Amino acid sequence: VGPYEGLMRARGVEPARYVGELLQTAAALNTSSPDRRAEIVASGLILYNVAFGLAERFLGAIFIWHKIL
Repeated sequence: VGPYEGLMRARGVEPARYVGELLQTAAALNTSSPDRRAEIVASGLILYNVAFGLAERFLGAIFIWHKIL
């Protein structure tokens, strides 16, 4: 956690809470319904200010790659 403590505190979250939230998110991504997982990913795009067009482009590329395999 040490190398990332500054990042956590910059978001205004204590490291223990931050790690707990990350683990909760990971658990939800592994166990939730497809709709809930999509909601979590969409929330992450908003939280980290990812342009939807870029995300859409990368998702399209990933989809094409998986179809090739």
